[in-house]
Amino acid sequence: MPVRPLASTALYTFCPSENLDFDTTADLQALAEPIGQERAVEAIEFGLNIKGKGYNLFAAGPVGVGKHAFVRRYVEQKAATDPAPDDWCLVAHFADPRRPRALRLPPGRGVQFKQAMQGFSDEWVAVLTTALTADEYKQRLDGIQSPGWEQMQGACAQTVTAVVQPLVQTVQRKFSDLPEIVAHLDSLVEDIVDGVSALLVRCVERQKTEVVEILRCRAKRYQVNLLTADRGHHGAPVVNLVYPSRQNLLGSVDVAGNQTVDFNCYQAGALVRANGGYLIMDALQFMSQPSAWEALIRALRSESISPETDPPGPEAGGVRCLQPEPIPLDVKVILLGDREFYDVLSDNDDDFNALFKVVVDFEDRIDRVDANSGLYARFLAKLIEEDGLKPLHRDAVRRVIEHSARLAEDAEKLSTHVEVIGDVLREADYWATQAGDKLVAKVHVQQAIDAKVHRAERARLRTQEAMLRNILWVDTDGHKVGQVNGLSVLNHGNYAYGQAGRITARIKLGEGDVTDIEREVDLGGAIHSKGVLILTGYINGRYGQDRPLSLAASLVFEQSYGEVDGDSASAAELLALLSVLADLPVNQALAVTGSMDQFGQLQAIGGVNEKIEGFFDLCQARSLSGEQGVLIPAANICDLMLRQDVVDAVASGRFAVYAVSTVDEAVEILLGLPAGVRDGDGKYPPQTVNYRIEAKLDKFSHLHQAFSSSSGKSEDEESSGD
Repeated sequence: MPVRPLASTALYTFCPSENLDFDTTADLQALAEPIGQERAVEAIEFGLNIKGKGYNLFAAGPVGVGKHAFVRRYVEQKAATDPAPDDWCLVAHFADPRRPRALRLPPGRGVQFKQAMQGFSDEWVAVLTTALTADEYKQRLDGIQSPGWEQMQGACAQTVTAVVQPLVQTVQRKFSDLPEIVAHLDSLVEDIVDGVSALLVRCVERQKTEVVEILRCRAKRYQVNLLTADRGHHGAPVVNLVYPSRQNLLGSVDVAGNQTVDFNCYQAGALVRANGGYLIMDALQFMSQPSAWEALIRALRSESISPETDPPGPEAGGVRCLQPEPIPLDVKVILLGDREFYDVLSDNDDDFNALFKVVVDFEDRIDRVDANSGLYARFLAKLIEEDGLKPLHRDAVRRVIEHSARLAEDAEKLSTHVEVIGDVLREADYWATQAGDKLVAKVHVQQAIDAKVHRAERARLRTQEAMLRNILWVDTDGHKVGQVNGLSVLNHGNYAYGQAGRITARIKLGEGDVTDIEREVDLGGAIHSKGVLILTGYINGRYGQDRPLSLAASLVFEQSYGEVDGDSASAAELLALLSVLADLPVNQALAVTGSMDQFGQLQAIGGVNEKIEGFFDLCQARSLSGEQGVLIPAANICDLMLRQDVVDAVASGRFAVYAVSTVDEAVEILLGLPAGVRDGDGKYPPQTVNYRIEAKLDKFSHLHQAFSSSSGKSEDEESSGD
């Protein structure tokens, strides 16, 4: 039975108004949870709550589904209920300045310790300066006979001890519950007494202002470098590392403006700042920094942070390189990326699998069922609320839902791409504002959709112009042997459009080979080459069971100057070859898209809406004749969400869309004869395409045998003549 064109009602699935029982989105309660992400919610809640090594998370999904906002929201909610982690600070290691000590303090005590030590540093310098200028101290020094340097240092030490000891004890009493702090302050007293006494002996002849400056420089040695922010008791930290370099991850030494380089110059990295909490990073940006990835793996495996700071310049006045003590690490790392990148890491990096055990997989589509229409409207209400946009009228919501199905490339699905849908709402709001309307209507949504296409379609129009001027040859009427209109999809940024192109085939005597010219000149991708091999398998299976195929064929995309990939043209390529074999012309008013298997079944392809519309636009520009149309796989019917002008043209009989399931159905439409089915004797009926093809193949086989026999006889005769 001949395949009939699809009815116009099959080309677009409207959103019924009865599914939306509201007037505007202002009547709706905004959806609190992200739509269609139940699996992702379960995964992130599991990943954030489970304890144990290696349970870090990878949020996987396409760009635009709102991964970052989703993750940030759940992480911040969880962090707010977590206990605040301990504070960490660096202090001087008096025996080895290259290795600052890392001290742990209870939450909030780090700020107190830093402030206390800052006050202590200011105070001991001031008090000691006063003591050094006192008459009693001067008389003591004057009584020491030269060269009594040891006695002089002893006198200085007594004065320093008398000043420093009480001040340190005051600080110790504030932190008496922290043995590490008390021990550090004990060693600090010894360092001040020994170091400052020696300095004072050398500076005995200097002016007071010089001595004060020397003491202030020395006081920096006794300050505290607080590595963690002043979080107090407000939950765990959440750090979003935008540029995840090794330096930003582990920390760095800031030498700018410093005459000396010490522990105060160390700036904490993201791992330290996120310690006890959560660290969020973009996976692709992070993996572009191999040394940062290695550092993260080492830190997660060892459960400690070992900052490796870059050394300052060779002439810097401090130490060559700081190596702070390792800090115990307790952090959840969340990487964000697409699924393909997740698969690459999972397949090639054992460390990744061991340390990122939880995948948060985001849906980019949800089922388009009646129940979800109301939920989707509430989802739109949420986006409107977040951006402060005008409410949408119910008819505008219907149009957005229909457009969402188009974006999902499936009339039975809805897109969850928050960014793309949000763009439609924002642009529709703009057009409503321009019109002075308080509500966003359906016309504003359509205006936003059309305007976005208009801004991006320059390349499509230039290509179509080249076709209309016959610079690029694409026929939309008449009949030609061995030439089929194939369809492809081109992308310019976020704009995709369909384009027709000539696919041609030629044959000659040969050994059954099919030459893919695109592959021969390195313009054919692997998937396209696979499609050509599949159609070769179809030819061999259908026509080569009882005869050798004594032909050679060539296939090419005419006027194609870039790489050709994908298998959606394999059906069109086969039909071009069958046209040559049957010596039957192809109806050029029709275009074909579809991949095929070796049994001649047509399989679904992507971009079906854009492909149909691309050929329609060319035909419309040349004036629709009522004969033009497109053949698509029947499996793609559920994807159809065509533009209204295409639907109207089909409804009025000026354009047609055929849905075919097999190559044989396509053959009948394009070549005008039935494909034909073998009878009981294994023969095809006359006046069928397959009958003509087998006749051509038999002729080629006989010619090939005759040529081979003639060549062989000549060779034998020549041998006998010798």
